[in-house]
Amino acid sequence: MRTALQPMKPRILNVEDDNLVQDVISGLLEQAGYEVALSSTLADGLWQVQSEHFNLIILDYVLPDGTGLELCRAIRRFDPHTPILFFAK
Repeated sequence: MRTALQPMKPRILNVEDDNLVQDVISGLLEQAGYEVALSSTLADGLWQVQSEHFNLIILDYVLPDGTGLELCRAIRRFDPHTPILFFAK
């Protein structure tokens, strides 16, 4: 449980359908002190962004139910400010 004296970690959403890539990215970000939420589909990623606050969103370009670009456009309809980074492998 967080107390008033503990600062909140910056939150990052990692939307990536490749489990190995997702694990590597998330592990590195967590080691750097970030709190990382995971998603592997456009639909779940959109739901998470609508439900929670993130300081950064990392999108894979190819997702099983669409593209990262489609997800980015959907996010921008209601959130024009959160930085979005595309990850291409």
